[in-house]
Amino acid sequence: MSDLIEIEAKALITKEDYEKLASLFKENKSYIQINYYIDTKNCDIRKKGLSLRVRFKDKKFEMTVKVPRVEGHIEKNVYITEDEFEGINGQTSFPENEIKKYIEEEGIDTSALYIKTVLTTKRIDAEYEGGELAIDLNTYSGITDYEVELEHKDMATAEMYLRKLFEENNIPLKFNKKSKIRRALEAIGE
Repeated sequence: MSDLIEIEAKALITKEDYEKLASLFKENKSYIQINYYIDTKNCDIRKKGLSLRVRFKDKKFEMTVKVPRVEGHIEKNVYITEDEFEGINGQTSFPENEIKKYIEEEGIDTSALYIKTVLTTKRIDAEYEGGELAIDLNTYSGITDYEVELEHKDMATAEMYLRKLFEENNIPLKFNKKSKIRRALEAIGE
């Protein structure tokens, strides 16, 4: 299992501004990722301030639990097999791994976990001002939104360079504090 610290500034943008940035960074890596968001019927994961997902990307399934910090999140990541994913998807089993151990230590019954909603992202990745820029087109529950994320060493730096990118491209900036999982869950009334 790997632990990563994730600090990123985010902003929701219009379709037109997404197209502008996508065109500007069209030579960069583009791919599709599917996020399966997991919790219990009583939202025990969310009540603990955590988030849990399985991401399918590059023909691999990666399970991630995000743990909040004062600035950003710690991401605990582990790859799982397709069979392990199917166990979650079919609500028959939860993979035996470090994330399961962590969740159980938090007092959450892993047998009650299931996939609550799915969000698909078409992402463009680019290096920008020493950070990692992601330009996303997200679809979930019949909704499409557009988001830009800039991951950097600290929030002040991430926000500064995201502001610079938006100013240079005449895009209005309103930082977004609502995560993809939060938006996807709200779309299903959670």
